[in-house]
Amino acid sequence: MLDIFNIPVYYISFKPCIILEKNLHSRGFYNVNHFPAIDGRKMDINKLLNDNTIGIRAYNDLLFGRDDHSGLPTLGAVGCTMSHCSLWNYCIDMDLPYIFIVEQDIILPKLTKNNINNIQSALEKDNGIFISPSTNITRTKNRVHFMGTHCYFVTQNACRKLVEKCFPIQVQTDFYLAHMATIGDINVEGYKMASQSLSGLGGRSSTIQTFCAKCILPKNITFYISIIIGIIILVFISIFVSKKFFGCSKKLSLCRSSGNCS
Repeated sequence: MLDIFNIPVYYISFKPCIILEKNLHSRGFYNVNHFPAIDGRKMDINKLLNDNTIGIRAYNDLLFGRDDHSGLPTLGAVGCTMSHCSLWNYCIDMDLPYIFIVEQDIILPKLTKNNINNIQSALEKDNGIFISPSTNITRTKNRVHFMGTHCYFVTQNACRKLVEKCFPIQVQTDFYLAHMATIGDINVEGYKMASQSLSGLGGRSSTIQTFCAKCILPKNITFYISIIIGIIILVFISIFVSKKFFGCSKKLSLCRSSGNCS
């Protein structure tokens, strides 16, 4: 039976994080390693496009703002995916059967026996991954969906699949993993285990995410047409009511001035 605590752990952060390392050691993982995060903020967007590191969709998202949650919000998100892809390649190059990838801003609880069994079961499958996302994994006929890549166990075979289609980067890392699961290249299982520290265990806030107003607006044009029609109707109603009110006020004034209000 696979001992998941023997799997090497690599946490992605700009600097070593002693607090996170202690957290992981206290949970039974002894082979804990720091992986220097790739800082996308220092990159040139035009060079990224010309080098085929990002695609046209990602380029437009970064320049003009995304209109979908999967889109890239910042150059930091590019660096994030590049960091994950570097670890997938590292797993292959070092011939590691499995690797446990962790983002800096997590707090991992003590794993239960049920957690361990589920992780082992996921890693026994072809191209298997066990992930702890920030949302539930939902599956429909045409789509696997989840958000967040707080931490995940991944097999070498899954890493091979992931590096094949990683570039050019078009979407955020979690949406890329979900897409690869949707098309059947990898098998993703899991549920939320780790909690997220919004300020990061190292005291650093996220350099990746930004608020996306357009992402929460409906994409269907019918919605906006209905809003416009509703506004027009309200304008006409207000004009009609105003005229009625003005007419009644005028009559009342004439009535009072003439003294004939019977």
